[in-house]
Amino acid sequence: LFFFLHLGLTAAAVFLKVTPNRQQFFTGESVHLSCEEEEDGKSADGWTLKRVREHQTETFGVDKVFQKCSGATYTVPALSAAERGVYWCEDPRGNKTIKVTLTVSDVPFIMEIPALPVILGSNVTIRCRDRNGSSVSVHFFKFKQHREPIRAAPDGQFRIINVQKSDEGLYWCSFGQRTSVSSMLHVRG
Repeated sequence: LFFFLHLGLTAAAVFLKVTPNRQQFFTGESVHLSCEEEEDGKSADGWTLKRVREHQTETFGVDKVFQKCSGATYTVPALSAAERGVYWCEDPRGNKTIKVTLTVSDVPFIMEIPALPVILGSNVTIRCRDRNGSSVSVHFFKFKQHREPIRAAPDGQFRIINVQKSDEGLYWCSFGQRTSVSSMLHVRG
């Protein structure tokens, strides 16, 4: 099972911060989620962390599985399939942050791609690595261009310089018959 992110609408000054900022994780790795104010990075008062898991919405402080939360933060020191799902922050009026779908994997390699949107004009590196942290020699693919790889990457990295809106899309990497899970790269103007 895999961690990947699905991004939705963003409320004005609050965002769901994912640390580390990526979408795919191996089982046993750690992740920290927090509802934060965009300007100063402080905890967002009045916002609640929620998730949808197996078609059921769970709310921090209400559902038993979410009792490990502290304020609007959730830390998982050793990920398992139980933590997979779509996460977001929500205020009492129903405003929501970007939605993040977490999926955990035991596959041979994962693709490290940012969880949050990258800024138009910035640079980004997508990397495929194994559980030990070593880069994997792969081919990178993008949806609608999947018949042929968009880049061979002996060093396991795909760098996009001066990101444009056209770079937005669903990416995955492949080595022989093995592939990573696919994840979206979102670009913010």
